[in-house]
Amino acid sequence: MFGSAVLFCTSCEKISEKVTDKVKEYTEFNEDIHYVEVMGIPDLPYVPGLDSIPGGGLHASFPAIPLETNSKTIMEEYNTSPELISDVSVKAIGADFVYPLNGNFDALDTVELYLSARDLPEILVAFQRGIPQGSKRLDMECVDLNIKEYFLEDTMWIRFAGHFVKFPDTATQISVDAVFNIIGNPLN
Repeated sequence: MFGSAVLFCTSCEKISEKVTDKVKEYTEFNEDIHYVEVMGIPDLPYVPGLDSIPGGGLHASFPAIPLETNSKTIMEEYNTSPELISDVSVKAIGADFVYPLNGNFDALDTVELYLSARDLPEILVAFQRGIPQGSKRLDMECVDLNIKEYFLEDTMWIRFAGHFVKFPDTATQISVDAVFNIIGNPLN
């Protein structure tokens, strides 16, 4: 009889988990949104009298670039509203060296990615330190933040900064890919 009770309780737990999963399926969504952007690397900011990078390297930042969030379209697609989105986070950010074909990320040893939006402060969302020589791909470490308010804006601004050990080729093209995770509830 005790064995039957244990079996019954185990079955109840499994049924309860299935019911909970089914309820979440209809009341919550958890989706990854992918963005890809190919961009050129602008010249490093000019420093008068600096013809080469000093031995210790140079920390430099590039101008912020706009990223359309398409948040209104995404909310329509998932039948939700700003109040019903509970979390937006950066799940992954990477970059591939596209051009010149034989190029790599040897010009820098550290990269940081900052995010800003209208009336919101700039925040660090991803970085990679100790970039190995010969790297043609960067997979940055993402900071665990809820960036919902940034995502709800029409445009977010992304700014790259880095510690350069040499000047990058001015013809450099990279492909940046980002995955944002969105958790929310649909409208009733």
